[in-house]
Amino acid sequence: MGKRVNFLPDSLDHQWNDAVEAFLHYKKATHRAPKTIRGYKHTLDIYYRRTEPDLNNPVSLKKSVLEFLGYYENPYSYNLHRTHLRAFFNWCIEENIIEGKNPVKGTPFKKTSPRIRHLDNKTLRILLGAPDKRTYDGFRDYTMMLVMLDCGIRSGELLQLLPRHFDVERATIHVVDSIAKTRVERILNISSPTVNAIRKVMSARHPLWGDNVPIFCSRDGREMTSSTWGHEFKKYVRRKNLDDAISPYDLRHTFAIMFLRNGGNLFALKTIMGHEQLEMTERYARFVGQDVKREHEKASPVRQLMSKRVR
Repeated sequence: MGKRVNFLPDSLDHQWNDAVEAFLHYKKATHRAPKTIRGYKHTLDIYYRRTEPDLNNPVSLKKSVLEFLGYYENPYSYNLHRTHLRAFFNWCIEENIIEGKNPVKGTPFKKTSPRIRHLDNKTLRILLGAPDKRTYDGFRDYTMMLVMLDCGIRSGELLQLLPRHFDVERATIHVVDSIAKTRVERILNISSPTVNAIRKVMSARHPLWGDNVPIFCSRDGREMTSSTWGHEFKKYVRRKNLDDAISPYDLRHTFAIMFLRNGGNLFALKTIMGHEQLEMTERYARFVGQDVKREHEKASPVRQLMSKRVR
């Protein structure tokens, strides 16, 4: 570690920008996903614009963190910004840019209830029927829905798949470590209708695009973002007057729930979903467990006997 550098008050902008730039370069060097890097930058940009923190003043820094996090009532937004700030200030301490404790220390992590939405077959058929399959964009979006529903892949991973990651003969998708959210590669099996749909999307590719243009891209070969895909998906939801809260991630949830309902193994599901911890996968087991409880209430011999006696 180098000697701590003190900056003059009139160079706060320069100090902050240098620190953020160095931090983001460090995260890139440690192979963080581009989406994660953008998340760090987004949080740090908003934080600085709102609070103008002074890295040389620990008391002021703590106050600025509390002020910033106080803007966010939504636990998901709060926890995300808190995580990004904590990582940044931990790095600043290691690099001797700031002294003392991490100013995020002591701020609470807000508990959230896991949001798991299962889409029934009727809703799924309506969604899959919404895109205009006669157009490139429509058939691409239809195929993206199929892939997410068929193997539970994340949107961010789906949008980074290249032609070489798709194996027609084995009917598999290779989520390589460079695009996997957890940086752990995995092989996903897909069904023949999904294979055929992907092949049709790829057959519409421009011959000059090459192998470095993602399978699922715009009609002119530009990369799509998760945000773009979310907006496209939302158009189909609203066009069919479905619940406005439905998102692409619900296709991933639905895959996991149906996998377990149909007898799939919890540990196998953990691998397929790319979860780092089994606790993440167990959320789906608890969801399916509620189904078992409802079925038991309907089918319990004791309940039926007692209800007849009451009559």
